[in-house]
Amino acid sequence: MSQGPKTGDRVLVTTGDFEPEYQPGDKGTVLSGPHPVPSGGFFYVVAVDKDGSTGTGIVFHAGEIELDTTDHAQGSPAEPHPIA
Repeated sequence: MSQGPKTGDRVLVTTGDFEPEYQPGDKGTVLSGPHPVPSGGFFYVVAVDKDGSTGTGIVFHAGEIELDTTDHAQGSPAEPHPIA
């Protein structure tokens, strides 16, 4: 099982199934999580960059985001790590 993101980690949206205003590739920062879902799995609260400073955080299920592993120093993408 891969380790999911922690508060402060950068993430990418992978699907817009539950939050259609957010598209795959949108980036954000984890505000809190993981939080367990009674039916199984986890969710995270993410501040999505495109919302700017007015964004309060959007709830994403673990399968809707992945760690952003972009090498910020070099600007080249690394392999993404899906969240289990």
